[in-house]
Amino acid sequence: MSNQDFSGMWRCVYWYPSNERPGEEDMTEYYVEARQTGDKLALESMGDRSDHMVVNLTIDHHLATGNWTEDTKPEGEFEGLQYSGAVQLLISDDGKQMNGAWVGVGREKQADGSYQPQIYTGKWQLVRAGSAES
Repeated sequence: MSNQDFSGMWRCVYWYPSNERPGEEDMTEYYVEARQTGDKLALESMGDRSDHMVVNLTIDHHLATGNWTEDTKPEGEFEGLQYSGAVQLLISDDGKQMNGAWVGVGREKQADGSYQPQIYTGKWQLVRAGSAES
């Protein structure tokens, strides 16, 4: 367990395969509020948005491992669907960044217009945007 306090505001960004531009990536950004209890870190998206993200991590020295759930925008490309998966991040020495990867199930559009479940992975980054004292 790390003795650092990761509570406060973080910028959360993840990248995923683009549905519109095959072979390229899109990204989604949230600002999240982190609350730490012991080695557990709970992050929840902030602001008045129609999409929402929750991330639960366990901190072990320079490694953060956990799961995420995202409710997408009802008016967006993913039509309000809920996605979830796992995430593993390496914590920088100064505790101000976490970089790693996510894995989760998405949907691949088929030629007949139907969707087939597919496992996807991508980069994930958290950058400290404020502390609990801010």
